[in-house]
Amino acid sequence: MTLDAFTTNSRPDAITKNLSVVRSGIPIVNKQGIDLLTPDIVVDYDANLIQANYFYVSTFGRYYYYRKPPAILTGGRMCLFGSVDVLTTYAIGIKNVRALILRQSKPTYQHDSKYPLAPGSWVESIKFNTPFNDLSTLRYVVGINGSYNVGG
Repeated sequence: MTLDAFTTNSRPDAITKNLSVVRSGIPIVNKQGIDLLTPDIVVDYDANLIQANYFYVSTFGRYYYYRKPPAILTGGRMCLFGSVDVLTTYAIGIKNVRALILRQSKPTYQHDSKYPLAPGSWVESIKFNTPFNDLSTLRYVVGINGSYNVGG
């Protein structure tokens, strides 16, 4: 199992990161299990890895930020402390989602101007007397896009 180390100055909320390779194909020498979300990865000491701030583990198929500076260990080793970057790790899936994303920023039931409506469409708000799963503080939005034929 190996990792590739990078530097990046891209914003954390960017799906696609600009990466500069520091080292690639670095053998991972952990003797115990590795957490996939916040791994502590032991590698042979390499001063260049101190300058990196991002890495990729192909076995996991995940990208990671350094969550804290690397630790220098005994025996010529060091530990990299990662935190998964879910946006870059799942970028292809995120970009391929075909969905309508809605938002409601006010605490009342009202039409969201970002919800696209075709001519002849309407918005209807219905307040139910019985809350869903007794979570009466939550708001639910149901969007139905369809058509019907009157008279056959």
